[in-house]
Amino acid sequence: MNTIPNIQIQNIGSSKKPLQVIKGFIELPCWTGFFLIEEPDYLIKTKVVTNGRIDLWVDGEIGLDHSFSTNQEQGNAYVFLVEQQQEIQRAIIQELKEEFPRLLADEYASWDHENGDFPKSADLTPGFDFKDYIGPYPSA
Repeated sequence: MNTIPNIQIQNIGSSKKPLQVIKGFIELPCWTGFFLIEEPDYLIKTKVVTNGRIDLWVDGEIGLDHSFSTNQEQGNAYVFLVEQQQEIQRAIIQELKEEFPRLLADEYASWDHENGDFPKSADLTPGFDFKDYIGPYPSA
């Protein structure tokens, strides 16, 4: 039984080498305008989340008759994510603000912090949201 809306079986392979996956989308409006990375055919491209719509890949087995089902845990996780999206986003951004100086000093010490890939420490005001630097990452 499928309890996750907006998903279906899709072929992401070719006609000679089909690769079927369970894929669709989830709508998380609080992430609208945030940075997004996609990897179609492993060629990375960037954009921003539009209308909160984010690709959703669901792990599962596809039957010979092209049927599939999701399990209860997957359905529960989907509902939790939709219902708690703003709290999850708030927690991520708050923790990132708190850890950002350490990340710059430890994890990214050898990177060029002035190249535009990182916000400036002065930007980390209470209302700063990292919108141009982070976002959801759709993956299988």
